[in-house]
Amino acid sequence: MSPAAREADSRWIGELWQNYLNTVAANRQIPAQQVFPGAQGLLEGLTKTGGDTAKYALENKLVDALASSAEIEKALTKEFGWSKTDKNYRAISYYDYALKTPADTGDSIGVVFANGAIMDGEETQGNVGGDTTAAQIRDARLDPKVKAIVLRVNSPGGSVTASEVIRAELAAARAAGKPVVVSMGGMAASGGYWISTPANYIVANPSTLTGSIGIFGVITTVENSLDSIGVHTDGVSTSPLADVSITRALPPEAQLMMQLSIENGYKRFITLVADARHSTPE
Repeated sequence: MSPAAREADSRWIGELWQNYLNTVAANRQIPAQQVFPGAQGLLEGLTKTGGDTAKYALENKLVDALASSAEIEKALTKEFGWSKTDKNYRAISYYDYALKTPADTGDSIGVVFANGAIMDGEETQGNVGGDTTAAQIRDARLDPKVKAIVLRVNSPGGSVTASEVIRAELAAARAAGKPVVVSMGGMAASGGYWISTPANYIVANPSTLTGSIGIFGVITTVENSLDSIGVHTDGVSTSPLADVSITRALPPEAQLMMQLSIENGYKRFITLVADARHSTPE
């Protein structure tokens, strides 16, 4: 890790950690130092409790009580009653609750999720599909009952092309007169910020990792690895640009084309952000 990368990572990790300590301390109404007294302080506390982490948590007000599953069930039954049908305390699962959607009563707010790496095409599990997400935004834009759109972004970025497809559709929704709000989750970096630029408002959590306004491209080649075991490839082509292979070094012409494309995309990114945030590229 380079010194610059170490410094940058240490800074954001430190900020996340401090935000966590402050949040827990505020909710538990104890000093942040009590939440985590440092490695040595934690060891001293555990030594006093004989290594009993639960007892340590109770003594330091990190929890209110210690109880078994049976004791918790008894307390919940006393509070909410017993269901003979479910043979359990009265409760509803998250999934059942989600199915109990309210009746369609008219105007609504469209909520679209962009959760995962941004990829070209249709959505796959764990990724954001540029075409899929853009279609969802378009549906909300064309639905007269949808009066505003919230885009929930939790993404490290991804494809520039897919990001632009989503951004353009969100911009169309705003141009159509529908307010657009971007709600950032744990991360909205690079392409995650690109797709956020058309919003009327961008709202982030104190611990959101966002920004990373930059572009890069990588083509992996293995000619050196093959050379180490005595394997070589060769061939002919009508142009150096047609001679791109994982088994050979990237031709200088192809490298230059990639660099020009990346620089163009970066300028586009900077301009989008500057215009959206009423700032300058500088």
